[in-house]
Amino acid sequence: RTNLVKAMLELGHLALERKQWEPAVSLFRETFEISDRINVKEVSWRALRGEGLALIQLGKNQPAVEAYKKAVAVVDALRAAIKVEEFQNGFLTDKQDVYKELVLLLLNMGKVKESFQFAERAKSRSFIDLLGNQKISLKNDVSRSLYEALNRQKHSIRK
Repeated sequence: RTNLVKAMLELGHLALERKQWEPAVSLFRETFEISDRINVKEVSWRALRGEGLALIQLGKNQPAVEAYKKAVAVVDALRAAIKVEEFQNGFLTDKQDVYKELVLLLLNMGKVKESFQFAERAKSRSFIDLLGNQKISLKNDVSRSLYEALNRQKHSIRK
């Protein structure tokens, strides 16, 4: 079944390339439904993103926003489920486009405040990854207390 949803996802991308917007929406929706049911989240968020892209082309911006928000929620849930910090670092690298596309769509719709919130969310995730990759030298009590405060913030952002 995993191979089935991956193949369906590619059919959706092919429909996008051919500018077949309605069939693309249908394919991506079906792909999401099956991938969600069988718990293949990596395909789920990609299908939702594809649906959003096709809906934009059809001029259906609000349904596109909903698809993108679901995609972001899946990405966030995937990242939160990763327990080993080394795997979390860099997780969003190939997933930033879904945030960027949602932010741009919201801006185009005049929803500046909401677009800013998603932009900040994406930046905070990237910042957490950046912090996770740093080697920190704690030379005094002030540095240690700042580091501990930063860690508390980092953990609260992840939640």
